[in-house]
Amino acid sequence: MVAGRGELHLSILVETMRREQFEFQVSRPEPVTKVIDGKIQNPMKFLTLAPMTNMSGLLRSIYQGDWRNYEICAMTKMATFTSSIRFPLEA
Repeated sequence: MVAGRGELHLSILVETMRREQFEFQVSRPEPVTKVIDGKIQNPMKFLTLAPMTNMSGLLRSIYQGDWRNYEICAMTKMATFTSSIRFPLEA
């Protein structure tokens, strides 16, 4: 099994190996899952919101749970004008 960062990353590897006279078959890419306590765990992705400070009310309402019930992983000051909140999303 070969793991990569995406289809383009893997296609470069495949073409390089074919030029070096390797013979092999390639299947469609599939996400790598893990079984923990008998349950299949999906890969995770993250959504990062970074509005300007004049939209800080949006961040405040999300942080206080008024908007949706997302778990907040991190809230950081990115620069003098923006803040960000990172939400986990299932892939």
